[in-house]
Amino acid sequence: MGILFLLGTAIFGFIAHKKKVMVRSIVIFLFMIAGFLVNVSSPGTKVRQEAFENTPGVFMTIWYAMKRGAGVINVWLGLAIIVCLILMLPFVLRAVIRVRKETGFAFPYPLLVVVLSVGWLCAMYCPPIYAMGGSGDGRLVNVVYFSFVVLMFLNEFYICGWLAEHFLKVNDGHTNEICLSWQYSLVAAVLVAGMILGCGESSAGYQAFSQLKTGAAARYSSEADARFQILETSRGKDVVLDAYTEQPYMIFFDDITEDSSDWRNQYMLNYFELNSVTLKKE
Repeated sequence: MGILFLLGTAIFGFIAHKKKVMVRSIVIFLFMIAGFLVNVSSPGTKVRQEAFENTPGVFMTIWYAMKRGAGVINVWLGLAIIVCLILMLPFVLRAVIRVRKETGFAFPYPLLVVVLSVGWLCAMYCPPIYAMGGSGDGRLVNVVYFSFVVLMFLNEFYICGWLAEHFLKVNDGHTNEICLSWQYSLVAAVLVAGMILGCGESSAGYQAFSQLKTGAAARYSSEADARFQILETSRGKDVVLDAYTEQPYMIFFDDITEDSSDWRNQYMLNYFELNSVTLKKE
């Protein structure tokens, strides 16, 4: 993504006749390309790459990345993001009006900014799809998601700047405060609606309260403490543990299995220095 960014700034410098920006971007771009080539051509990379089969070519990678990027945007553009965007509107509008007055920037080509933002997210999926044939582990998807959130607010800022330029007449020396004041009422309404919708049974707050009230969290904690005492005092032994009767999803993540060779069992075995550890078979 750094390589793509530098290539973009070099192109911008060429189009905008900013020679210094173009030259500096090209110089750093060439150094990054050199480092990238050393990385992908190293023997270790070759060995690791041999573990992945059925990987797509360049053009299919781009196609799959576009489909994946569009799909995750559709999934992630939910109520939480929309509510946050609306809540930020009054502050964003004041910020873009100030930028317009102090710098003269008119926020041109908002559609181009949106297209480039979508392209950026899609491009983030190209490396794992090309190298592994898939979207990558959750940690990589997290990076794409955080980029999506940042880009959403950047696009809100830019689009609000374009709207302010064309509809609020920010360049006439004064701002129509009425056009901004109603935003605060809208924000308050959205905040109330969001809290009402968010306090349903699917919310984290409700689920946490429910698990505390029903005693599920306390029972899980008691079972976990009892299991820990067994593990702490069983060094070098074969240990068979009871499965948790309570598995509250906000606390419980995963567990060992009935197979002593399972990687989860092996990690627990190594940590507590046991001979073996399994779950009791039902």
